[in-house]
Amino acid sequence: MKKRTIIISVSIALVVTLAVFSGVAFAKTEDAQRTEEYCMVMATSNLLGTKVTISVDKGQEVKLFRNTGAVKDDEGRLKKFNTVVDALNYMNEDGWIFVDAYTVTVGQQNVYHYMMKRSVTPKE
Repeated sequence: MKKRTIIISVSIALVVTLAVFSGVAFAKTEDAQRTEEYCMVMATSNLLGTKVTISVDKGQEVKLFRNTGAVKDDEGRLKKFNTVVDALNYMNEDGWIFVDAYTVTVGQQNVYHYMMKRSVTPKE
């Protein structure tokens, strides 16, 4: 009897918690305005390790066989940076602020991930 009461109590608490938090997490009104936007910068070095290229994920749709987030120079070629710090400074010039970082190793190559954000002016 005691075990059954505990199971029912925990189940009710779980259902109530899910109901409350799912409503809060996904509630969105038409008047809601974004104040920040986020992006993920992924940096990889070339085979010789002398330059760095970055790809920026701003939540855009990914096209098959296309590097849609690749940062390119004025001539349409992949922009190369001296170091990851050079790439982060480049992003900062566009208003992006560093939030967090982590590294993922794929085979023998490290892919550096940098979460960044910037303020957005609310639309009227």
